[in-house]
Amino acid sequence: MEIKINKNINKMGLSYINCYHFVNEVKEDWSITNKIELVKRFTKRDVSQVIVTDINKLFNIIIEVLNSYKPKEVPIDVTHNGKDYELHQDFFKLPAGWFIDSTNADFEKVPELLPAFAYIEKGMKYAETDESENILNPLKDRAKVFSESMTISEYLDLTGFFLLKHKQFKVFSILTRAVEKQKKVKPSNGRILFMSWLRNLKRLGKKLLA
Repeated sequence: MEIKINKNINKMGLSYINCYHFVNEVKEDWSITNKIELVKRFTKRDVSQVIVTDINKLFNIIIEVLNSYKPKEVPIDVTHNGKDYELHQDFFKLPAGWFIDSTNADFEKVPELLPAFAYIEKGMKYAETDESENILNPLKDRAKVFSESMTISEYLDLTGFFLLKHKQFKVFSILTRAVEKQKKVKPSNGRILFMSWLRNLKRLGKKLLA
């Protein structure tokens, strides 16, 4: 059976994220059954008739492809399916609903939610409503767009961006606490929400980029 391997990580969709999750779950335990599982996930093919020698060859190629990811700077503006989106840059100006929704999101099971929360339609606000309070730009619509058009390398770039945000915020938080200790003022609810959200994302980011 001939199985072709997609070797261009910059053209691989979000469906390949489960390969990274599986690699992190397995760690060093690459038994033949685990190798078969990774080959199945990556190729999306029935490999039951593939001989073990070829499974090993495919496995080595897949590992090489997954390791070919090179981090890049996250773009502020992106276009997907003909629509322009902007990256949120000032998280303290986001509404409380954004934090409530994103904190409850399972980015591992539904990866497209991460870019759907990170980016917003250009010129719009999160969950913007019309006069009848109907949401004009639903989260699920953005998630569907990114699910269909975002590449795995773009997703990993975004995850790395939030890990960097977490590091930057940690330093800022330490300095802020030192000042607030002198003033005897507690951190604002906005910063507490932001820190909690970043902690949740950091756990996912470490798993993906380890």
